[in-house]
Amino acid sequence: MTKAADQYNDALTKLAVLNVQTPPPLDVEAQIKEKQAKISAAKDAFVRETNLLKIDLLRLTCQTTDKNEGLKLPGFINDLIKAKGLPLTKTMSVVPNFTWNVKSGTLGSLGGTLTVRFNNS
Repeated sequence: MTKAADQYNDALTKLAVLNVQTPPPLDVEAQIKEKQAKISAAKDAFVRETNLLKIDLLRLTCQTTDKNEGLKLPGFINDLIKAKGLPLTKTMSVVPNFTWNVKSGTLGSLGGTLTVRFNNS
């Protein structure tokens, strides 16, 4: 993907230079067609690679976890998370709020509260 992006950017830059070059080269039309063909080939490579990535992602499977495999958090940690949230930085924390349907393994709802503390001292 990086190679295609480099080729695309290179062809686009050279095409822009060709359009403003004075006096234009004798074979300007042929060079413009060549650059446009390279741009089109790079775009096709983007589409092909994107489709391959989508196919690879569709092949991924996630197994549902067993409740016995997980470790339970002590009660005071749950209370602490509910009261103060999970710290992201020294002045920012987030309090998650979600529901999970254990039987179907689906997310019921998802939300949260972001808290930012300012220190004006």
